[in-house]
Amino acid sequence: MTQEKINRINELYRKSKAEGLTEEEKKEQDLLRKEFVANVRGNLRAQLNNIDMVNEDGTITNLGENMETKEAIRNRIKSERKQLSKEVITEKSRKICQNITSQEWYVNLSGVLCVYSAISNEVLLDELIQEAFSKGQKLAFPRVRGKDMDFYLVNSYEDLEEGSFHILEPKESCPVYEPKAGDVMLVPGVAFSEKGSRIGFGQGYYDRYLTRFPKVYPVGVAYEMQIVQDWGKETFDIPMGKIITEQREVRVYDREF
Repeated sequence: MTQEKINRINELYRKSKAEGLTEEEKKEQDLLRKEFVANVRGNLRAQLNNIDMVNEDGTITNLGENMETKEAIRNRIKSERKQLSKEVITEKSRKICQNITSQEWYVNLSGVLCVYSAISNEVLLDELIQEAFSKGQKLAFPRVRGKDMDFYLVNSYEDLEEGSFHILEPKESCPVYEPKAGDVMLVPGVAFSEKGSRIGFGQGYYDRYLTRFPKVYPVGVAYEMQIVQDWGKETFDIPMGKIITEQREVRVYDREF
């Protein structure tokens, strides 16, 4: 990027603070900022591409391949998801629910389906949950207590109440859910990779739960814009068996039901 363009970025910034920008100037500022960020990333990647790291297992990782950290991805996708309108969220969620309910494993599911109550513009499962209740599908919802999360069997929305983080959670009267082989968990997240890696809000609730109960088959639920390049798996990360978006199914590994 030329010094002239950098000077123009600074000029537009000062004007935006002093008197505001015209619509044309706002568009110009946006384009220049995107070009600047892309330029910085390109320069950084070029430097990192020259650095190889030897892993504990002897394999080589080029640092340029994993330039964006988990925290950077988390912040970026959260910001992008926050900008989705209610109409877009509703439409994308409807398609995702349809893609889930059309899956063979869902149609033939005889075990428990673990679901969640959406927050922060997560995929809405209301349509799926209503259908599941109406057909008698056994559902379990999570409840958080301190650093722990457990699931409880729920028969209707009347069994839910507002709990931690203003999320609808099962009432104390609901029986605790004991996971078994053949059960499926729909897992929300901030970002996913095609290798099944998942980034959540950073509290580790789902990773700890799935470590405790590995028989549950985890299915990531996300908008297509939440699928990103893999950032490298950490030892405590639990991969998803598959990920379902409004556009496709990302299959990582299968399990018999």
